[in-house]
Amino acid sequence: MKLLINNTEYRMQSDFSFVEQAGATAVFSLKYDARDRIILSAYGFSETEAYGFSETEAYGFATGDTEAIVFPSPFDEVKITDDDGTVLFTGVIGIPSSPQYSTGFETRVFSLQVQSANTLLQRRTVNEAWQGKTTSFIVNELFTKYIADEGITLGGISTLTFEYEVYTSARLYIADILDELAAPVGATWHIDAQKRFWFQVKDDFTTVLAPEHITKLQKTVSSLDSRTVQIISGAKQQTSEQTETFTWVANQSSVTVNYPLVQTPTITINGSPVGVGVSGLDDTDASKTFLWSNESATIKLNSNATTKPSAGDTVVVTYFGYFFIEIEQLNTAKIAEIRATTGSSGRIERVSTDTSIESYTDGLAVANALLERYADADETVTCELTSLTNTDIMTVWTFNKPDFDIVGDYVIVKRTIKRLTDDLLRVTLELKNKNYWMKYGTVYADFDKAITSLSIRSDTVIVKPERTSVSDIDITSTIVGYGGDVIQYPTTGAYADPIIIEEFYPTI
Repeated sequence: MKLLINNTEYRMQSDFSFVEQAGATAVFSLKYDARDRIILSAYGFSETEAYGFSETEAYGFATGDTEAIVFPSPFDEVKITDDDGTVLFTGVIGIPSSPQYSTGFETRVFSLQVQSANTLLQRRTVNEAWQGKTTSFIVNELFTKYIADEGITLGGISTLTFEYEVYTSARLYIADILDELAAPVGATWHIDAQKRFWFQVKDDFTTVLAPEHITKLQKTVSSLDSRTVQIISGAKQQTSEQTETFTWVANQSSVTVNYPLVQTPTITINGSPVGVGVSGLDDTDASKTFLWSNESATIKLNSNATTKPSAGDTVVVTYFGYFFIEIEQLNTAKIAEIRATTGSSGRIERVSTDTSIESYTDGLAVANALLERYADADETVTCELTSLTNTDIMTVWTFNKPDFDIVGDYVIVKRTIKRLTDDLLRVTLELKNKNYWMKYGTVYADFDKAITSLSIRSDTVIVKPERTSVSDIDITSTIVGYGGDVIQYPTTGAYADPIIIEEFYPTI
């Protein structure tokens, strides 16, 4: 085994161990000997005292030669290769530690906390918004605009038709976005040892028969997340078109409708339509009589408006709003099974709060999918072997060991490699039968692939300058913002009245 730090070779200590896993950053420690990068005479040794080497044997350096000692630094790239040069692991240094110095003659053995390459996606943020785009489209754009910039090449992205009505990322880390995008479609992501990025569903994983020569085979069954009753709280349902009538009174400054608004309302005064703008954006626009805010039931009077209602005027507001719903779905077959076996009610209730769901249909789909997903326990298989063949993360092993109650497909989600002897490695694997896209310690209950579309943070405003230097931005630069149902493009052109999702071009 060879250790390369920024492509310079060092010697690892014999007790090395390194880890990688899907969808999350693996962290481990290793030690390496820096003596082969240091002139031995720098320690004060004479030619014959140089660890027993002659002048010409002293790592290729003659006594008296000089070379700067390169100390490890955070963010340095780490690679571990086999003797043939095949890269087995790629990552970055997290925390380097030097030896404890007392005399100045200590052996230069450094300790490193190393993070797997997935950590590269935990230090970049994304400020983007997509409308009517599929998971595959968004992931491909993330790769092109952000991930490739980290020196990462494309391994593969599954073709997925799951579509987001709106997906907004306001300074979220790429890793968190990938977690969020993976959950609804049952995908997982990973950066492999060759620094290739993968975002795939199980159908695109490599599937092989589990090898025969494995040891320490064990299956663990967890029912901590099992449930027979699924409750979805925090979901929203859009109302039908609502019409409410108000009689204006003196000094009135706003009206409050029965439901929070989800799009631009239509408002009339004594039967005549008046302009309606977005609060905070159109306050100085005299043509906007009223101002509304997304998810607010209050509509304000614009104090700068030319047309305003007078006392006794009839104000009619026509709008679409939303109301909160709670969904309870039962797995009646499982309830009956548990009741018959244990004599209990059979009800194992779980509550999931998900404010991103905006229809009863989607909420029901989530509840049904969660009941199906957690009807039976999760299975985790661990084992050891001495070969690296077919042990890459996201490889599917098909087991047929009924005597051990291990039958079916299990996905490799974690791999640990240790030195067994000078010639053999000990490879420890962790495989899961389902929920393999979850990073450790995380439970995704918000989304499921049974839903055909979602809106994520649709009320978030994204302001993204075209140029990165503030001093370079001029009056014709593009700043695209998305907030609720209004898209704004600063321009020197004409003005158009926004109607729901219609484009809005404010003049300057």
